[in-house]
Amino acid sequence: MAHCTPPPPQHGKVGGAGAGGDSWRRCRRSPLREMARSRRVKWLNHYSSAQTILIVGDGDFSFSLALATAFGSGENLVATSLDSYEVLAHKYTKAQSNAMELKRMGAKVLHGISAKSMMRHSYLETRRFHRIVFNFPHAGFNGKEYEMHVVILHRELVKGFFGNARELLLPDGEIHISHKT
Repeated sequence: MAHCTPPPPQHGKVGGAGAGGDSWRRCRRSPLREMARSRRVKWLNHYSSAQTILIVGDGDFSFSLALATAFGSGENLVATSLDSYEVLAHKYTKAQSNAMELKRMGAKVLHGISAKSMMRHSYLETRRFHRIVFNFPHAGFNGKEYEMHVVILHRELVKGFFGNARELLLPDGEIHISHKT
């Protein structure tokens, strides 16, 4: 419906309801608005089922699965993890089942995605998102959290994430990042 042409005038009328004017206006709606009208948009806090959402570094994919479950679909979600599928299966008991359920619900699940270089990933480089979410960014366990070299690693991770996320964001999109404190 994105590229419709106006209906021809009928019996000397131009653009009125009898000439299909209403259907012409309906035809000009944006794809996102059409999707919202064709099915009920569901919300979970800051996120809606009509938004394209990239979830970065989701560990066991529990956050992504919670969104997909609340929406009744994962078709607008891309869930990523830094670890490979095999490593996740050893780290988290529910990672495999959560990833499989996300895929079943229509979500795209990607492994081995670094927050500092994700914009160059072959699947992500051509996509743009309404929301990009990074919950509890962590650069790994390389010492005590208060040691300066660990603080610098965390800062570099967040800086790299923001630099990549802005390239994958739609003009009216938002980046959401959460921290435990």
